[in-house]
Amino acid sequence: MASSSSSNLLAAAVLLSVLAAAGGSAGTTCVPGWGIPHNPLPSCRWYVASRTCGIGPLLPLPELRRRCCRELADIAAYCRCTALSILIDGVIPPGPDAQLEGRLEDLPGCPRAVQRRFAATLITEAECNLPTITGVAECPWILGGETMPSK
Repeated sequence: MASSSSSNLLAAAVLLSVLAAAGGSAGTTCVPGWGIPHNPLPSCRWYVASRTCGIGPLLPLPELRRRCCRELADIAAYCRCTALSILIDGVIPPGPDAQLEGRLEDLPGCPRAVQRRFAATLITEAECNLPTITGVAECPWILGGETMPSK
């Protein structure tokens, strides 16, 4: 009877570790709906438009910046650069009804390229000062500086 109980306990432990590993890996996937919210960083979109184009909600820039930085801080450090990439260039997440998420748009008198350059600086020390997968506040690959890490 003791060996049957031990076998059941061992089987339960193995099952639990498999489930924990699967749950842990799902939490480290940097895609909308997993490690990043769908259509991430809406406040950052407004902050970028306000800073680069002078358009957006009638809120002071420091308040827009605070909201943007809070949204970025709520995303795990290893997903922040990916979230910024989605904000800047967009992504179509996996799924049958998937649609383009993110992507800054050309605005009248404010080309996307201008917004893109500023958006890439949001995690830097001068803006939100948030660490990323690199351990520092930068995503050099967003504007073509390096190759993006695989996480």
